[in-house]
Amino acid sequence: MKHNSAIYSLITVLAAVCYAEVLEIQNPQQFQEIIQNNSHVVADFYAPWCQPCLRMAPFLDSVSRENDNVIFVKLSHSNDMVRSALFSQYNVHAFPTIILFRNGQPSQVIQGTKTAAQLRRIVERLLTGN
Repeated sequence: MKHNSAIYSLITVLAAVCYAEVLEIQNPQQFQEIIQNNSHVVADFYAPWCQPCLRMAPFLDSVSRENDNVIFVKLSHSNDMVRSALFSQYNVHAFPTIILFRNGQPSQVIQGTKTAAQLRRIVERLLTGN
């Protein structure tokens, strides 16, 4: 069964990369696989009832389509498994919170709504290491 979940996670990530979409994380294992197997990950911790999160979502979608070498994921506060494991692990208490991961490790935490231009600069800094 473990192999099936790993294969499913890999297929899901490949589909997200091919279609340059923001991938919705379903469980903590999937998230760990993604951050461990990709050098640059942008993780959007959000809540579906959060108006600033909803306003920022199209900007994240747009920037994700522009960056083939960055994986964009979103983690919903309404997913009990994700919330209990990952929101607490990364100390997320405000929405939206973006955590940038470089080589499996958090490199920056950003809180609050960002415009598409701001998100582009954030991703550029992630890629250049600044």
